[in-house]
Amino acid sequence: MTMFALLSIFGSGAFLILLMLLHFLKPEISPSWRLISEYAIGRYGLLMRLAFWGLALGVLSFVVARMESGAGQFSLIALSAIGLVLIGAGYFVSNPITVADEDKTLTGKIHDFCGGIVIVGFPLTICFVKGNILPLTVLVWLGFLYFIGSVIFYLSKTKTFGPKAKVGLSNRLMMLTYALWLIVHAALLL
Repeated sequence: MTMFALLSIFGSGAFLILLMLLHFLKPEISPSWRLISEYAIGRYGLLMRLAFWGLALGVLSFVVARMESGAGQFSLIALSAIGLVLIGAGYFVSNPITVADEDKTLTGKIHDFCGGIVIVGFPLTICFVKGNILPLTVLVWLGFLYFIGSVIFYLSKTKTFGPKAKVGLSNRLMMLTYALWLIVHAALLL
């Protein structure tokens, strides 16, 4: 159990560190309006892919650590699916946020599908994890609602993603809350 809890902390922490590093390595990706998935495009793109795979490791290791503690439940199966979808999000590279739907590549569409499952599925699933810390779960939900709310707000005004649709910071905050939830809950298994 301890080894998998440590792997969960390591993977989730690696996600945060790599994401932070990419802000310096790719300053052309404006954090105010571009999504984190765009770091996987072009130069240093492998680092973002590794970040997604690190978060997948965090989720899947957490599931194994919880299973070893005798907590076999439906939420762990759903979290396993989220971990696997994170692998897909890392494998399939996103299109730039400015690309119209009809011009998206197949890999970009698959990435969007995987990302959507993670974005919506994570907050729903953690509500059913036994022994979950309520303030952290509320924080995850606030991050999720802030992101979804900012997407709805800006798209209602601008009708398209771009520099005027400031959804990047809310995207980063949401993913930060997801990783922090994993780190804290894995640490409690040590």
